[in-house]
Amino acid sequence: MTVLIQNLPIRGRVSSIFSHLDSLGFAGQYDYVHAPIDTRTRMLKGFAFVNFAHAADAARFMARLGGTQLEGSESKRTLTACLAANQGVEANLAALSGMRKRNRSKVVGLPWVRLDGEMQPIQETTQKLTLV
Repeated sequence: MTVLIQNLPIRGRVSSIFSHLDSLGFAGQYDYVHAPIDTRTRMLKGFAFVNFAHAADAARFMARLGGTQLEGSESKRTLTACLAANQGVEANLAALSGMRKRNRSKVVGLPWVRLDGEMQPIQETTQKLTLV
């Protein structure tokens, strides 16, 4: 089940998102994270997609995330979560792959997926998004 996290600080980093998820007790329970980055500013756009293999974990995460902030954030806004429009790793990758390359390049921060227990970045080839 894919969750949309909102109100992320634009100066945050993907590694901070991983740390926050883990600190809330969800280490190893998510298998996809995509935090789009603005190509002009090179900062986060303020939202991210996180996929959980089990719906129960996603529901617990949405209940637990509300009112928290990334460590070190200077923002007064707290994080919120809701279900994402695209559900599952494959659906999210298909949505990115379906974008014209010109538009996809605006999403500088490409997704991370869990492979062999570790979060790994996805690389873009000339034809499609592929696992490293």
